[in-house]
Amino acid sequence: MLFAAIEQRQLSKGEVSLVSRVPAPPSKLEEDVTRAIRVRDRSIYQVLVAWLHDARGLVTKLESNGFAAQIYEAEYNDVGEAAEGEEDSPENSQAIWLGAKIPPAIAIEAISIAVEYWPFLRYVHLSSDSAAPDESDFQMFFGGATRSAVEMYELSPWTQRDFSDLKTNMSIQEFHKYVRARYGHRRTRPDT
Repeated sequence: MLFAAIEQRQLSKGEVSLVSRVPAPPSKLEEDVTRAIRVRDRSIYQVLVAWLHDARGLVTKLESNGFAAQIYEAEYNDVGEAAEGEEDSPENSQAIWLGAKIPPAIAIEAISIAVEYWPFLRYVHLSSDSAAPDESDFQMFFGGATRSAVEMYELSPWTQRDFSDLKTNMSIQEFHKYVRARYGHRRTRPDT
């Protein structure tokens, strides 16, 4: 009866009030625009993945979620070891190098995907807390050197709970404070 009244434009004030409170279902166009904006926002930030077992699978998973992901091509010597002399393996590649200017919601979603795909990831370090080049502030790297995380940056390993407690609605200050709380005592920086 209400729909018939709508079609005939014969609604009482109460019916008009009722109809105006019912949200219209999103159109296909609105959904497509929302998805395109989401992909655009994520694709601004480069995601690099170490050449480890099933790196292509992780890149594909990240790309299917709108991230601009690619495998990082390191320089290798004649026997297939990284130029730094350390073989690429999950044990040697447990770090996440995180661009400090990446919005928390975007970074946390990428981290969640990477940690689910590669559960050996254990360390997170912000680009602003080292002498990294400026462009690294807008990049994420999955599979960074465990040795650097432990010996150079003195990072503490994250637990699965540490990763699952990340919330996409954190402010950038809260997010950075959360990451830095897992730095070793010498590497803790004041919040910026």
